[in-house]
Amino acid sequence: MNESSWTPVNPFAPDGRILVIGASSGIGLAAAAMAYRAGGSVVGVARGEACLRRSFAAIGGSDAARLLPIAADVRDPAGLESIFARTGTVDHVLLTAGFAATGPTRTTPWSAMEPAYTDRVATAYAVAQRAAPALAPGGSLVFTSGGFAVRPAADTSVVAAGLAALETFVRGLALELAPRHRVNAIRPGRIDTPMLRGALARSAGGPVDDESVSAAGRSIPLGRVGTADEAAHAALFLMANTYITGVTLGVDGGQGLR
Repeated sequence: MNESSWTPVNPFAPDGRILVIGASSGIGLAAAAMAYRAGGSVVGVARGEACLRRSFAAIGGSDAARLLPIAADVRDPAGLESIFARTGTVDHVLLTAGFAATGPTRTTPWSAMEPAYTDRVATAYAVAQRAAPALAPGGSLVFTSGGFAVRPAADTSVVAAGLAALETFVRGLALELAPRHRVNAIRPGRIDTPMLRGALARSAGGPVDDESVSAAGRSIPLGRVGTADEAAHAALFLMANTYITGVTLGVDGGQGLR
């Protein structure tokens, strides 16, 4: 048996400094909170400063030593540079920020759909390009895909293509950065986040309640939608396991099986 220097005291708790992009709500916020409670130092990035600061205050009060909120837009090169100017070396990066748009190809202008592709692929590329030199040895990048990458629905062709391209990018980048760094992604299904509730509200033409969210999960093999914590848990697992790279991990309650 090969000897290993890695001692998995808690395989779901990454050590060191974790950078979470899209940290003010949803999966990003859950990952930031989980990493902090596991003992990590967390840098959280979001475009809205007030919301980000409120979210981080709820995680750890005024623990400035281990929680650093940064208001920036990673789609802006200057904003992306400002993040790493403040953080220096990081151990892991999680990118959850993304844009989703749907519409029939025959009638929807490309200008309305283009961010659904570009925000996933170009933003992932820019983050990877800037983050790789800042990663500590053994560090990792974790991106966020989505179920449409493998099971497109009507009117989702562009966002599905963007997600599938992201997963291919993850596999290629994993080869580029090995053996020094690892690259993985999570593929959440229906997760109870503001993004899901917003999509349900648009579909329903009005506000949705918890019962509406529950109903959205009844067709899933596990019978419910997932929680942001469950998706975040998968991201932290990919950070912590030092022998996984180039993988997209589905977190969908079995939805992809149907």
